[in-house]
Amino acid sequence: QCESMLRRTEKVRIIDSLIVAKDRFLDNYKLSHEGGSLSYFADIFTDEEGEGTLYKNQRNDKIIYASATDSVYSINMRNRMNNGNWSEEMSVDLIPGASGNIAYPYLLSDGLTIYFATDNDSLSIGGYDIFVTRKNLNSDLYLSPNNVGIPVNSTSNDYRMVIDEYHNVGWFATERNQHPDSVAIYTYIPNEVKEIYSNLPLDSIIPYAQITSISQTWRDGEEESYKDLINQLNTTLAPQEDKEKTEFEFVVSP
Repeated sequence: QCESMLRRTEKVRIIDSLIVAKDRFLDNYKLSHEGGSLSYFADIFTDEEGEGTLYKNQRNDKIIYASATDSVYSINMRNRMNNGNWSEEMSVDLIPGASGNIAYPYLLSDGLTIYFATDNDSLSIGGYDIFVTRKNLNSDLYLSPNNVGIPVNSTSNDYRMVIDEYHNVGWFATERNQHPDSVAIYTYIPNEVKEIYSNLPLDSIIPYAQITSISQTWRDGEEESYKDLINQLNTTLAPQEDKEKTEFEFVVSP
């Protein structure tokens, strides 16, 4: 299975990387206002017990997050009610009957597509892997999730994939080759169509699978556009509106 996944390694243009402290890694995701906002559960629901990360959509009327029952995480969602309060949490069953933790959800602007991570032994390469699924409006159920594959996923923990459709840029976090208290955040360009290294021998694919060099993944002649995008993301602090906790803001590293 591992060799089969290696041979399907996707050509992902990774344009930046950053090693940060694991306990506040969300502060380094630079979502535009149109992309919504990320926060920690305790930063939003100060009067409730809970932990983990939370995504709120751009319209400020839907949140999706993971919460634990008997130490096992599953995905939940809440909607903003007419009185301004949040509804009771509703379970989002992404992998019916599956064991293990399901966490780090991100909802695309279509309101149907969800990226998430799970450490389910029968689905992941090792530790947490990132998956994507989409809601079937006819059945109101989610389709069987797809592993986003290598190089995003590895034998270490990989999680919290986010795609800013406004800037056509994404991020994911990985613990591969990191100190236990640190995590690497990669910034990448999402592909419209998946393309793999089909013409390379396995030994030549491995460096791409392991992300040994991000510049190796770049397309010729596009280096300056990557630099311009990174500069834009690093220097522009998108407005984050949150009426419930106005003193909370993202800290973006220069």
